[in-house]
Parts: sequence; structure tokens; C-alpha cells
Amino acid sequence: MAPAIENPYEERQAFLLERIIKNVDLLNESLQEMNRSVAAINNHNQEITIVAEMWNGYHRNVEFNLQNIDTHLQPNPSVLTDEGFAAYVSSLNFDPDSFAGQNKDNDAQQANLGDGNGWRNQSGLYRKTPALMEVLQGGNHFRYWIQNGKKANTSAIFIAASVEKGLKQHHDIVSNGYDLGRDQLVKNATQSPTHANTTQYTTKVLRMDSSLMKSVSKSDLNHNIATDGKVAVLEVSTAPWQNNGAGALVLAPVLVGAGLTAIASVTLWL
Repeated sequence: MAPAIENPYEERQAFLLERIIKNVDLLNESLQEMNRSVAAINNHNQEITIVAEMWNGYHRNVEFNLQNIDTHLQPNPSVLTDEGFAAYVSSLNFDPDSFAGQNKDNDAQQANLGDGNGWRNQSGLYRKTPALMEVLQGGNHFRYWIQNGKKANTSAIFIAASVEKGLKQHHDIVSNGYDLGRDQLVKNATQSPTHANTTQYTTKVLRMDSSLMKSVSKSDLNHNIATDGKVAVLEVSTAPWQNNGAGALVLAPVLVGAGLTAIASVTLWL
């Protein structure tokens, strides 16, 4: 019997086959890892798709609301009446003072709005809620007038705001009290929408006007207190939208011996 012939390449072939098997195993592991990565990417993309759909929905809602505002926001002078103004300032947490300032002998202040009505008493007085505490301890309060004369029948409301001391100090105005009163009232009104009954009020500052009191000095003002000369012109919008309205409020200190004639030339109804 002839001896078996050994394959001189058998050992090398076995070695190469072993390497191929190991490489295939490594390739399978790599493919499995790639599949896991692809699955993770797909999940991430799905989350992005959901966020994108949510954003598109939000964008559509914003467009709808903006169109709704443009369509339904119509001038409504309801805020620029005594009743409407009372509701508005109640949303700012101010209470009416039904006792002080009812006539000249009872601390009523006068102003000339340049509307042809001449000097006349304030339309009302409001104190920061609770009003009794403001009377005792002092704080933010204001008087107001409505411009409705024949020469300037704008219905704009002029506010004289200030920060005063308490009853024991005879309600004297604090140092820089006119600017502080204006700034506190403006901040209170504009930092977020306010509510009273079924109405929402949104207030924004149209401008801080420095020209309206250019010729006024501190000697023209009650208590001889200087101001920075800036008048805040505010616009008030109301909601719900089908009853939206806008009006202008002008905040200035009470003038004594000098009228507000210059303000009458400004278009206040917006």
C-alpha cells in the first residue's frame, strides 16, 4: 500500500481559514453594532420629527392668532370713560377714594388740559389697594382728568401719579415722588396682562415724551418737587378680542399755575 501523500498547504490553509472565521465574527459584531446605531439614529430622528410637527402646529397657531388680532382689534373707547377706567385701574389693584378730593375745599386738584374747559377739578382719586392702608402709611396714588372739551375732544385720560408719605406726615410727596409714582404705576400696568371681571387688559408704553413738559419747572408743580420731565404715554388694549379696544393714557404730575395746553396738540386716541 502506497504511503499517504501529505498536503504541504494544509497547515497554512487551516490557519487562513481560522483567520477568515475570526474576521467574519468580527464583521458580524460590527454589523450588529451598526444596526444598533442605525436604530438609535432612527429613534432620534423620530423625536426630531415629532418636535418639528409640534413646532409647525405652534407656528400655525401663532399665525392664526396674529391674523385674529389684525382682524378683530378695533378701537373701543370703553377704557376712556369713568366706568371703564375704574374697571381698568381695579385690575392694577387701585381702589377709589370716595371721600378726599371731591371739591376744592376737600383737597381736589385742578388741571388745564388745553381742551377748552379751562382749569377744572380732578375726575377722581385712586389709592393703591388696600386704600385705607395707603391713607395711613402712604404709597402710590393718582388723580386723573379726561380731555373732552370742544378744542380737544380726545377722551384721553391724564394721570397725575405720585408716591406720598403717610397720614402722620400729612400726605406730603416723598423726594422724587412724581417720577417714582409714574414709574411704579407704569411697571404695575405693563409687566403682564391684568384682569378685572371678564376683561383682560394689556398695557404698553408707546413713548416716554420729553417735549410735553419742556417749559414746566418744579416751581410750577405741587410741593415744589422736580421731575425728569418725562411723560409716559400708554396704550391699553382689552380682551376678549371681539371687544378689543385701545386708548391712550398720559401720566404727568399735577401742574399748578401752568396749563397742559401743549399736550392738547398730541394725538392721544390710538
